[in-house]
Amino acid sequence: MAYTAPTDDILYSEGGPIFSLQANGAIYAGQCLTAYGTMECDQAANDDDAFIGVAQYTVADNGYVSVIGPGNVVRCIVSGTSKCDVGDDMYCAGTEGKVANAGTAANKIGVALETQSTADGTARILLV
Repeated sequence: MAYTAPTDDILYSEGGPIFSLQANGAIYAGQCLTAYGTMECDQAANDDDAFIGVAQYTVADNGYVSVIGPGNVVRCIVSGTSKCDVGDDMYCAGTEGKVANAGTAANKIGVALETQSTADGTARILLV
């Protein structure tokens, strides 16, 4: 299934850094990103340990994207039939830069600020 970006604003509440990196491949709004090459980013993999932030908008390969970093509240897609409750630890999930409440404790990317129980629905996440 193709990634579909959230329809609501990705940046819900600004409280931390936002920086610009070059995209390695197409990047879609709301995707979790990982460090890739020198000053580059890519879609995060499942339970990724190199998470750097969330894409603020969609860009093509080699374009520059605003990466919303820790301390900000963002809107992300909860992977597939995964569910989350307020207060759940959140992790990168799947291969499309989505999130889920299961992963390795050291790879935690944030905390869910709302409950989500709809398949591929969105949730607000406080990035840590």
